[in-house]
Amino acid sequence: MKVPTIPKTIHGARRADERKFSDEKIRDIIENPSFKFYQAGGIEVYVKKSGRYYDVIIRNREGIIITEIGGADKSLRSIKDLQKIAKNYGWTTIPLN
Repeated sequence: MKVPTIPKTIHGARRADERKFSDEKIRDIIENPSFKFYQAGGIEVYVKKSGRYYDVIIRNREGIIITEIGGADKSLRSIKDLQKIAKNYGWTTIPLN
């Protein structure tokens, strides 16, 4: 049985490819996050610690993946990096919408 492809925006699909986020990896992060945040507009943010790095999946209120952060570029190297991006984007642990 083939698992359905995860819906992504054009940007989300491009970032998934660039940062090596397979649908399997995206699904794992969404189903087993280390942290979950919310952003204005009904956006959900899923974060999973992967070794020494953090991977982030961001999806809109319709459940479509709009971007991925981390992955192969390993840009989120510490909890401080994660805190900085959370502050920049206004992530909160309480749903905003």
